[in-house]
Amino acid sequence: MEKKQSSAAAMGVDDSLSPRVDAVKPSRTVAISDQANALVQAGVPVIRLAAREPNFGTPAPIAEAGINAICEGHTRSPLTTKSQTNSNKNTIKKHNLHYFNVKQHGQNL
Repeated sequence: MEKKQSSAAAMGVDDSLSPRVDAVKPSRTVAISDQANALVQAGVPVIRLAAREPNFGTPAPIAEAGINAICEGHTRSPLTTKSQTNSNKNTIKKHNLHYFNVKQHGQNL
């Protein structure tokens, strides 16, 4: 049986991943989930606490506390004075310039 060529390969486009992407290590969370799935398939009872698990609703007291906080206006950051905001922006600008060589001006932050 002949292997079907991908449309990218058929057009002569290199669809391989870059060496940097190939160097990315697999997620430990995914590895744990895969291991749990293998155990379940082998008939082992498993309580999964990895990615998005357990999937249950927010308990009523927690939901009520969140709703009350929203209604009472307790969801705003305490660092909202103009001087603190400007200080935070300047720190972020310095970080981005140092690590990413990105210079930001005015409202670009």
